[in-house]
Amino acid sequence: MTRSRDTEQLGLAEQACLVLVAQGVEHGWAIGSLLATDGELGRVWTLSRPLTYRAIDQLVERGLITRSSAPGSRGRERSLLRITASGRQIGRAHV
Repeated sequence: MTRSRDTEQLGLAEQACLVLVAQGVEHGWAIGSLLATDGELGRVWTLSRPLTYRAIDQLVERGLITRSSAPGSRGRERSLLRITASGRQIGRAHV
């Protein structure tokens, strides 16, 4: 199977975050929790919160996911993450 140039340029952190958004994880905090050392996925492979948010920012910049604001439960706005068509196509190769 040949990989597209976009796929080759994604690091492991970006790939992990992209797949989690593709599977319906909508918030950076939730992704960070899953990848934390005590998280469900973090028991196998960990990623610090700063690197998680950096990977998410890179995915947004590349147009593979979008970020929109929604009211949070404590008055602060929360960012919702959604995968784009391009992101879904690349994400399928990693699921």
